[in-house]
Amino acid sequence: MPVHYRMHDLRHTAASHLRADGVPLPEVSQILGHASPAITARVYAHAVKRTPGSAFRQLSDYYRREAEAAGATEKGSTGAGSTVADGEANGTGGAGPGAD
Repeated sequence: MPVHYRMHDLRHTAASHLRADGVPLPEVSQILGHASPAITARVYAHAVKRTPGSAFRQLSDYYRREAEAAGATEKGSTGAGSTVADGEANGTGGAGPGAD
């Protein structure tokens, strides 16, 4: 049985893939010619699926990077400093050397 795709089906598939690949909503909305990103969000909300806990991991990664950047700045200016990431790397959980 032959499958017939409509132009709208191809458009919808392309937009879903753009959203799933992380293209910002306003950009996809503009490509599609929607009047506002709200329309795009409503139609393509299914395309951005997150696994449980992914938002928490993303937030944790953000704070880790910020702590590392602050630690690098601290170390560069004062010669001292420790970050949570340093403690995690050496297994002390951020408590520092010798902490139990």
